[in-house]
Amino acid sequence: MFADWLLRQTPKLYHFRKLGAHLVGYITYLQCHRTTQTNLFKQIIKILAFSAVKTLLEAKFTHSRLL
Repeated sequence: MFADWLLRQTPKLYHFRKLGAHLVGYITYLQCHRTTQTNLFKQIIKILAFSAVKTLLEAKFTHSRLL
């Protein structure tokens, strides 16, 4: 409970928690669709890159709105 409250108070940490949740969801989705190990690794790299950029942009936008 305290950790959730703390993460809600810090926008950047909130966005990184959100990134982690998305990543877990994508990995689960890819594993359910029986991708090969190599393809799974490539997909994870693509997802990490896309999600990181998206999350950083969201964090920057949120931070600029707060100022």
